[in-house]
Amino acid sequence: MTLYEQFGIQPVINLWGTATQYGGPLLSPDVAEAMAEAGQHCARPEDIQAAASRYLTKLSGAEAGYITCGTFSGLMLGAAACLAKLDLKRMEQLPDTSGMPNEFILSRYQRCGWDRAIRAAGGRIVEVGVNERLIGAARGVEAWEYEEAITEKTVALVFIGFSWNARIREEVEKLVALGERHALPVLLDAASAATPLTNLRQIVESGVALASFSGGKGLRGPQNSGFILGKKELIASAALQHLDMVGSPTAWTPPAELIPSGAVAHQPRQGIGRGMKVSKETMMGLLVRIKNVAEHGLEEENAAMDAKLTRIADTLRDLPDLELVLFNRSADGGGETPTMELRLGKGYRAGGICTALKKGSPSICVNEKKIPENIITITAMNLPDTLLESVQSRLRRVLLEAHAG
Repeated sequence: MTLYEQFGIQPVINLWGTATQYGGPLLSPDVAEAMAEAGQHCARPEDIQAAASRYLTKLSGAEAGYITCGTFSGLMLGAAACLAKLDLKRMEQLPDTSGMPNEFILSRYQRCGWDRAIRAAGGRIVEVGVNERLIGAARGVEAWEYEEAITEKTVALVFIGFSWNARIREEVEKLVALGERHALPVLLDAASAATPLTNLRQIVESGVALASFSGGKGLRGPQNSGFILGKKELIASAALQHLDMVGSPTAWTPPAELIPSGAVAHQPRQGIGRGMKVSKETMMGLLVRIKNVAEHGLEEENAAMDAKLTRIADTLRDLPDLELVLFNRSADGGGETPTMELRLGKGYRAGGICTALKKGSPSICVNEKKIPENIITITAMNLPDTLLESVQSRLRRVLLEAHAG
């Protein structure tokens, strides 16, 4: 009986991958060991954060870095930093932004649930552009549309990119150039862009003032972890609004590389980010994971996932009306997580198959994003060798029953 079952919780096999709604990725042994060891000792969070900043800056070339409890947290802290900078009065006032600039300009076609992080900090989102790509036009949002929206109330320009590629980099660099002309920072959501790690330096070199990453997606670190990279002043502001500020002001000794000496005249009160604290175990687990990926890469792990997906595909190839397509093969060497699409023919309904897989035993959860296209996507990221045969058998049986029905 598993620990979950002792408390009446039904474990699931998460073939989606990093999806939070199904528990996120399984902890790799290096992360689990680091978190267990960190839990046996105490250290000041600000000292861990200072060490994290030193390591992340060396890895990325950023002025500073900081560990958060996920990308959303990083965006909210980044927005709060843009709003308050190093002004203690404004820090105390957030999320009330009356009487101060509070507008963040964002492309209309990038509006999503994650921009709530900016609003939660007290920011007001100003939408620009018309998504003409929807009607087949080539034009997306253009620089002049951002520029027309800039006023004395503008605090920052925002780009929701999630991933990182040549197209996104080009768009971000154009936005950065615009921001520089108006002395405005660019805040980047780069949730899924932490891998390959070469992305970090490219993103910093693009000129964004602050970028927020997930530690639990491609990195496969703790699911509730993330980090931000950016300008020293903004990282210092984020830290001041996030760290525990209980204690005597006369004994307050923040690390200088995290909060430069003389940056603020007094110790602030608890900030808007206080409810998003990160445990010492999570911080050390993420740091160890990033270090190990930097030193050893993901090729070996990806090859093992690729091999499992190939075995699953071999079990299903003879089924009717089914096309199997594997992506990000380990031989490609791109550092991306291998995945497989089950492209279902007319004899199947993807939604019904997903439901049947979840309700059965073992309960299997797959990526449902392409259900409208009658496609199911899976990864072997969270599939131990001991469960491979069981998953193969369940997938085959459910698909056969669905086609027969």
